[in-house]
Amino acid sequence: MRNLVLPFLALLTIATATVAALRHDAPQAPTLPPKAPTAEALAQVSTQRHVRRLLHTRLGQPADLRIEGVRPSRMPQYAGATCGRVAWNDDGYRRFIATKRVVQIDGRTPDFDHAWQRICNGSPTMGLPPQTHATP
Repeated sequence: MRNLVLPFLALLTIATATVAALRHDAPQAPTLPPKAPTAEALAQVSTQRHVRRLLHTRLGQPADLRIEGVRPSRMPQYAGATCGRVAWNDDGYRRFIATKRVVQIDGRTPDFDHAWQRICNGSPTMGLPPQTHATP
């Protein structure tokens, strides 16, 4: 039995050393430096934080505030306007339009549908059918 163990260990050692040498000699993929955030990405994060803070304040600081689909208006005349959906206090999602200081929310603002069509429909992400958002 001992005659079989020693050659097996020797063969295993050689195989392990060969695999390790091959791995060490293999060309390594160049490591790229971390990608710096673009100005656009930083602006998007800033906008999302601002919208969250603005909605939180305007909706009476609800304990549960959910925001989704936030994106800027693509209409040049409405630069700075942000569109999306918001839900708070177990209500369903409602569409919103936010500027630097003003928020309009579907069901709370008269003629909201007209404003949504004008400001937000040129934006991707959401063209919500009317039945998917809560009404008062």
